[in-house]
Amino acid sequence: MSRIAKLLERAKTRLLPPSSRSFHRRVDTLNAKLDRLSSNVADQLRGIELAQRDTLALCQELMRRHEQLQREQADLIRQQGALTQARTMQNQFFLQEIYRNGGEEDRDMMKRLFASIPPATGAMRVSQLATARLAHELDVICGHLGIEYWLSFGSLVATVYREGAIPWDDDVDVGMRRKDVERLADYLRKVNDPSCEEPAIGKGYEVTVIYDGIVKVRQVRFCSTDKRIPCFIDLSSYDTSSVCDEASNRRMWELHNQMVSELEGMMVQDGPLNYWATHPFLRGRGSGVCSQVIEVGWDALDQKCEERCVRQIEDVMWRYLDKARKEGLIGATDDEPGDGAAALVFSIESLCEVPDRSFYWDITHILPTQSACYEGYGVRVPREPVKICDVSYGRETPYLPTDILGHNHYAGGALEAAEALQAMRAFAQGA
Repeated sequence: MSRIAKLLERAKTRLLPPSSRSFHRRVDTLNAKLDRLSSNVADQLRGIELAQRDTLALCQELMRRHEQLQREQADLIRQQGALTQARTMQNQFFLQEIYRNGGEEDRDMMKRLFASIPPATGAMRVSQLATARLAHELDVICGHLGIEYWLSFGSLVATVYREGAIPWDDDVDVGMRRKDVERLADYLRKVNDPSCEEPAIGKGYEVTVIYDGIVKVRQVRFCSTDKRIPCFIDLSSYDTSSVCDEASNRRMWELHNQMVSELEGMMVQDGPLNYWATHPFLRGRGSGVCSQVIEVGWDALDQKCEERCVRQIEDVMWRYLDKARKEGLIGATDDEPGDGAAALVFSIESLCEVPDRSFYWDITHILPTQSACYEGYGVRVPREPVKICDVSYGRETPYLPTDILGHNHYAGGALEAAEALQAMRAFAQGA
């Protein structure tokens, strides 16, 4: 230290009070500590940055491996599915050849084979008989209201070739004009209103509307108001069209797929339909409930969130329905079919999971309907039921599906519950 510096330091020591000198020493000490702390923080930040880079690289590698594993699993599933289908077809071929009578044609042989399959047993059979009784009640109500309906899809196949339920099927499918579905629902609401004290046809039954977030469709069902009975009938709405051609059918498929994609896009996290993603079954406004493929805690739903989601879902569905009307794919109104109606069109907001199934159905193949027998009850079927069966499944019916065990519409154990079994048995017996 220079002589001048020493003199200045000595002067500062003499002139400043002890507390001031102590203060300056502390400040110097704190500054030194801050410098060291800053250096340590900088080192730690550099370490964190390196760790983040390593973590990001690791995540990217994990994602790459996960995607690769998914592709391998998908390939394996496809291979297993193809092998299962091949084995099933092989087994069916041997079964058919064993069952065939001499030079019998395939269709005649399959009709005999299909009709000879034993009925279901246990809870499944109880539910089928209860559902058949439900179909009878629907027939009575529709007759009272002058509504024309027809059995469709697997239920039509069952009626045509067995006059009763297919052993592996657990519901009944019915087609009806859109305005008639609405008419039926309005009528049942009226006769089941507490203010309606007089006995009336249809009392004890209702039409439910559920928005299914698993397949993104509007689910309409006819069922009992007694919720101990889980059975239901699927109601498919049909519009009318003055055209019945493949171009219109392709365009309806495009609109249906666009609608489903738009709904899926709204179900992402923080999306307007995120509640639907986490609560996949929502009630239509004023609707009751019915059984689903999974257990649903209806009482636990947030009513405000449910109502908001339903409004948004309906806004999307009715926008696409209106688009189909504006493009001339379906009629602008739901008037009675006349000379201008060429087709009945499966509703755009309903479940249509079979890619090669048509939206358009020749109206002369369906209307006027005719009478048939299902489990001993009178029901209505299309004018040309065999032709409708063949068109429905893209092959000659009847046939044995490869997914015989995949037709469950009920939450696990719903049909086997003691209370449900007792209620279904009583209902099937007319009690």
